[in-house]
Amino acid sequence: MPVKNKILVIEDNADLRENYRTILETHGFEVIDAENGTEGLLKVKQDKPDLIILDVMMNDLTEGFHVAQELRSKSTDSEYKEYKNVPIMILSSIHKKYDFHFDRDVGTEWLPVDVFLDKPLEPDVLIKKINEMLNLK
Repeated sequence: MPVKNKILVIEDNADLRENYRTILETHGFEVIDAENGTEGLLKVKQDKPDLIILDVMMNDLTEGFHVAQELRSKSTDSEYKEYKNVPIMILSSIHKKYDFHFDRDVGTEWLPVDVFLDKPLEPDVLIKKINEMLNLK
């Protein structure tokens, strides 16, 4: 039996977490979830995911950005240094709620993620992007 890729979903909305779980498990992924950045960072170390799906607006307007920065810290003392290459996908509705547009900042020190997508996202688009990020066919 092939090893399942493990995806950590960090999202404060319980309904969305459950929706993501259903979609991802249907496509053969193992799913771990967390309802905020603090719990998400703990689960990164505990569960060692292959990919992280991250919301932005959780306990505060920019919590997801801080989680991404913590995970991708260049500090040799970072407690997350062994996870700095885990792909990060941001799924957020921040563009709809505020007049911010971060797409051009993806991959920068300020927004060190691999992909930034707007919610809502069609399930087939989500799976396609995850497969691309994990280099799956």
